[in-house]
Amino acid sequence: MSPIGTTAAKPLQVFLDCSENDIGATAAESAQHNWVMANQRPAAALKAKGYHYRFTYAQALGHCDQRVFDLTLRKRCPGPRAAIRPLSELAR
Repeated sequence: MSPIGTTAAKPLQVFLDCSENDIGATAAESAQHNWVMANQRPAAALKAKGYHYRFTYAQALGHCDQRVFDLTLRKRCPGPRAAIRPLSELAR
C-alpha cells in the first residue's frame, strides 16, 4: 500500500529521477530491484494526489549521473549544494 495515496496531501515538492541504465533497469518487476519502475509508481501516485513533482527519465545515463542534477535541480535551486539534502537525510 502506498502512503502517498492513503494520507492527506502535504505541502511538498518532490523530485524523482531514474535513468535508462539505472540499477536493475532490465530486471523483472517481480525482482523488486528495478529503479525505473520504483520511480514510476510514486510519480503516478503523486500526480493522482495533485502534488507538485518532477519525474525525470534520463536516456543513455546510469545511476545518479551528475549531469541530471546540474540540468534539473541546480537550475531550480541555485544555492549551495548542501541546501539540497538527500531524502535519506530528511527521513531522520
